[in-house]
Amino acid sequence: MIAAALVALALADAGLSGFRAAAGRNPLIYKAAYYKGAVLRGMGAGFGALVTIGLVTGAMIFVSSDAPAQYEMFVDGGRRMLGIYIPFATLVAAAFALYMIKSVELRSLLSTGIFGPVTLIRPIVILAGAAAAGTGSGLEVKLGAAVAAAAMLAVEPVVDRHYVNWMARAGRIAHRTRAPG
Repeated sequence: MIAAALVALALADAGLSGFRAAAGRNPLIYKAAYYKGAVLRGMGAGFGALVTIGLVTGAMIFVSSDAPAQYEMFVDGGRRMLGIYIPFATLVAAAFALYMIKSVELRSLLSTGIFGPVTLIRPIVILAGAAAAGTGSGLEVKLGAAVAAAAMLAVEPVVDRHYVNWMARAGRIAHRTRAPG
């Protein structure tokens, strides 16, 4: 149950990372398909991160001399992660629920008052969850939490790179590695 909740939160976070990476880069008026693709691309990157996390934690459990105890330590670490991530995810979900109200003023307020700051503190929340998982745990859980945090923090730059390259190929911006002039 703990692992399933963490996977669901990670995929939702990755999908939102894909959306953030794509936002503001497409001049079309009707962007539903574009944003759907962006969310799916983010979730794909998140799935890659989850595979990495699963392989690392699975290997640590597999090589442990006491696999059931090691598994339980990872479950306890995951429970502590959820203590950090669930309140953050609840705030984001509540903001999205309010965003469904068709009010330009409310949507503007949510964008600047909730979504902007939430995006800014996202890395801090991810690291806080990893630190919470490692509190009172063995080295394996600390290492697994560090790998999980690094993998999830890498999702947004990966999908952002896709959109930067897409914009450069489309001739909409100069590629970041190209010298000015």
